Amino acid sequence: MGQKIIKNFKPIKGSHCSSTCITEAVRLFGKDVNETLIFGISSGLDFIYAKYPTFGFSRIVSGRTPMLETSFTKTIGHHLYWREGCVVEWGAIKEYIENDTPIFFLTDIFYLPFYNAERSNFAGHTISVVGYNDNKKILYVSDYISDHLFELQYNELIQAIENKKPPFQKSFQWMPFTIDKSFILNLDIKQLVINGINANAKSMLSPSNKRGVNAINCLAQEVIYFKDLPNWRNLCLQIYQSMEKIGTGGLGFRKMYHDFLLQARSILGKELKVSINSIESLEKHYKVMSRYFFLAARRGETKYLYELKDILLFICELERQMWKELFEATSLDVDRQLLN
Repeated sequence: MGQKIIKNFKPIKGSHCSSTCITEAVRLFGKDVNETLIFGISSGLDFIYAKYPTFGFSRIVSGRTPMLETSFTKTIGHHLYWREGCVVEWGAIKEYIENDTPIFFLTDIFYLPFYNAERSNFAGHTISVVGYNDNKKILYVSDYISDHLFELQYNELIQAIENKKPPFQKSFQWMPFTIDKSFILNLDIKQLVINGINANAKSMLSPSNKRGVNAINCLAQEVIYFKDLPNWRNLCLQIYQSMEKIGTGGLGFRKMYHDFLLQARSILGKELKVSINSIESLEKHYKVMSRYFFLAARRGETKYLYELKDILLFICELERQMWKELFEATSLDVDRQLLN
């Protein structure tokens, strides 16, 4: 045909790249959902603290799971995986679009012209490819920053996906949303909310020092030594941006999860009072934490690192309390589902 845009695809201006892409795809197939609901079902909240000595920033802090797309498909019981390679499979891409199937790509925003970015982003940024025009050699893509489609040259997509990015450290990553419409329409949202909360609680309470509440504690113990790292002020600025500015919905994704818990309370018919009070308190403390990282970067005063240790320790215990309550609130329902 030479050109095609997926019929009835409606781009959404959202809060975060991955959760927006998933929401668009699910809505395309006729299920009425919103982004915060998708984020919660996907067990999207996390706290990542990892060390990457070979990158420009020796530490990375993130407030959400690095594998939101695969986490969502795991929760709904229809596993999809990121594909990889060293070339763009144009024939397969066009065939998926002809069959009205959106395709997710992990990209570097430096090569996306509608961002005008001055440098590469640290981790991959998800976009949806939903159309193509062979004559003009362009793709039509959806990005969470706008409710209109963008045009992207074929060669620009190649540049945007050829560099390896965390968390997978692989290039040319793409995922066609190959889930049947009937499967999406028959999803039990109430059960998915239960499963999403329960799985998120397990991941946040995991013994790993790289994610969850233990990662918060690990950062609290190490943050006072940031002053000994090269470019420590730029590192603090990067952490501030990762909490507040880079597609988080604000407050390290805690605002999004607060909105999700309010929906969950209505869907489940459960009070979740302690958890909602906890997430409200967490929002306030994440705001303070972000501010201290910003001030440490701007003023270069190490006193803020000691302030950060105290606030992070408080956040750690508050998160632990909240996730234990959410785990207990959903475990019985998960067990019942397993028995049926």
